[in-house]
Amino acid sequence: MPSDYGYINARVKGWHGRLLPAGAFAELADLPDLPAFLKWMEGGPYAADWQLARARSDGLDAVELALESNFGAMTARLLAIAEGRPRRLIAVLLRRWDLANLKTVVRGIARDWSGPEILANVWPAGTFDRVRLKELAEQRSLRGVADVLATWRDPFAAPLSDCLPAFERDRDVVPVDLALDRCHYAAALRELSGSGANKGLLREMVRREIDAANAKAVKRLSGGDGAAPGDIGRYLIDGGGTITAAVAAALMDPRRRGPQLRALRGTVYHAYLTGGDPLSDEDELDRSLWSAWARLYRARPLAIDVVVGFLWQKYYELVNLRLLARAKNLGLPPARIREQLFLR
Repeated sequence: MPSDYGYINARVKGWHGRLLPAGAFAELADLPDLPAFLKWMEGGPYAADWQLARARSDGLDAVELALESNFGAMTARLLAIAEGRPRRLIAVLLRRWDLANLKTVVRGIARDWSGPEILANVWPAGTFDRVRLKELAEQRSLRGVADVLATWRDPFAAPLSDCLPAFERDRDVVPVDLALDRCHYAAALRELSGSGANKGLLREMVRREIDAANAKAVKRLSGGDGAAPGDIGRYLIDGGGTITAAVAAALMDPRRRGPQLRALRGTVYHAYLTGGDPLSDEDELDRSLWSAWARLYRARPLAIDVVVGFLWQKYYELVNLRLLARAKNLGLPPARIREQLFLR
């Protein structure tokens, strides 16, 4: 099987050609109700996934199942056409969805969500397909999740197990999230060490995600979440390129915050750290990074850039469609829906 990016990217470009055209989401926002959206699913590009999902569920649940299944099948096909170093790098890229899905499971169990409620908020990809996520979501404690991960010999088992005594005492998921983040990013940076432009691109992506997480920690503590500014080191992830421990400490120091913010001018982190609404600003920070990944599709044609860009454009499409279905189910007006869309 060919392992070069020329072959892989040729296949990916074929998949890219089946993405929805520009303007499609705005048109779907104008549909009158959920039944009209279901009619579109029946005859649109997701018809095959929709028919399979209809055999197991109906309505909004069937839409979500169809979209999740489509994403999982696509990422499985992507891994299947690669081998050697490209496959290892694509696996590192997909692992970030394993992290996000596991954190969703952790939060869901901590909040006493049912298994179906948890599964409605995941995107199966990477190592954790829907079957595995269902097994994790059906556990009724984080200890059960850790035990299942241990039987799979998954690296996330160790940090989750280490957090259990504190979680069972305090019921606080923040340290659990942080431990899983640190495990993921440390493993990713180890895998991406060394030379090579493709490794370098993914390494820069990881570092920017770490920077974003560290910037969020600084803003939350600055906003008075109950932690002392001197505790910022407890909430940081090593490996960032811009929001390092030294920069975070300066941002938390009233005497040094101004000069440090001026040094960050021109970066997405300056706009985020000087914004007023923490939640909406976090969304904008995430969108700015994810949009940059999506634009990579037009970058180097014989490198991993095409795969990265396609993955994020595909993810945007599926997130938009799930948002549209949920909004139609709630009866939200088209203008309100358009405000929430992740536009490519």
